[in-house]
Amino acid sequence: MKILKTNIPDFVESIENEKIHLADKVVSAILPMMDYDYQEKLRKAKSVKESVSKKKKQLNIEKEELELILKEYNIKKKVKLLLERIMKLLGSGLLIDEFKKEMLVVLNVIEDLTEDKLDFYLNETIRVFNKKIN
Repeated sequence: MKILKTNIPDFVESIENEKIHLADKVVSAILPMMDYDYQEKLRKAKSVKESVSKKKKQLNIEKEELELILKEYNIKKKVKLLLERIMKLLGSGLLIDEFKKEMLVVLNVIEDLTEDKLDFYLNETIRVFNKKIN
């Protein structure tokens, strides 16, 4: 085999070292741009997370307020229905003396009754209606 002289310079270091050196140069040139973009993305992500958490808190507060309003509405609706039924009972003369006294007590404390008690008295008025009609 015959070896010819060429103008291609010989590498003093190995090819692997040259690859590492070239990669270091590329990384050092691109790193500042990537670092700024990365930090900007992190800031945006953090602001979005904070915004979502604030909106969730506000949503929970509004949800609790709506639940209270709905509960109050249901109580007022039952009170209205109970009062209408008691008026019908009084108007038709279907109230028995002991039930009449109990209804007077209920009327005095109707605003403080729980929903369970209101349901009980609504069922009682239905029972009295059914009892007198049959």
